[in-house]
Amino acid sequence: MKDTRLIRTLKSFSREEMKLFEKFAASPFFNNGRNYLPLLSELKIFLSGIDSDNFSYENIYENLYPGKKFNKQVMWNLVSGLEKLALEFLLQTALKNSKKERSVLMFDELLKRNLDREILSQIQKTEKFLGGLKYGREYFSIKYTAENNKCEYWNLAQGRQDKSLEGTVKSSEYLILSLVSELSVIAWDLHVMLLTYNSGKRIKFSD
Repeated sequence: MKDTRLIRTLKSFSREEMKLFEKFAASPFFNNGRNYLPLLSELKIFLSGIDSDNFSYENIYENLYPGKKFNKQVMWNLVSGLEKLALEFLLQTALKNSKKERSVLMFDELLKRNLDREILSQIQKTEKFLGGLKYGREYFSIKYTAENNKCEYWNLAQGRQDKSLEGTVKSSEYLILSLVSELSVIAWDLHVMLLTYNSGKRIKFSD
C-alpha cells in the first residue's frame, strides 16, 4: 500500500494543501455522505514517517474498526473513494486558479439559465481582470474567450446579430494573436533546447 496511487497523490500535497483537502473531504457535497476523515488521519500518520513499518491495509482496518475481522472490500472501497476525492480536489484547485476556465464555465452556465444581468456582470469582471494583465499569451487567450462570450451573449441572449458579428471579428483577431503568441513561446523553447542539447538537425519535425 505504500506505493498506491492514493499515497503518491497525497505525498504531492503541501502542508497547506493537506489542510484544505481535509476540509474538502469533510464536505458532504463531495464525499457523498461517507466519512473519509478517519482513513485520512491514519494515512497522515504514515506520511509523517511515524510507525511506517506497520503500514498495511490490515493494520489500518484494525485501527478504523477495532475488534472486527478484516474486510478487504470495505477497505478497498474506502481507499478508492478517498483517491477519487483527492483527484477531484486537484481538479477543483486547478479550476480555482484558472481565470479562463472559470470564466468559460460560469458564462456557459449563466447563458443556459438566461441570467442576462449576471452575464453582463461576468463579462465586466473578466474585462477588469484583463486590465491588470500585460500583453502576452494569457492576455490574448482570455481576451479571445471574453470576446467570444460577448458574441454568444448578443446572438443567443439578445438576438442582436449585428453586435454578434462585431464580436466574431474581435474574437477572431484575438484568437490569431493568441496563436501567434503561443507559437512564439514554443519557437523560443525549441531554440533553447537545440542550444542546450546541441541537437542540431537531429530533431525531425512532423510532415
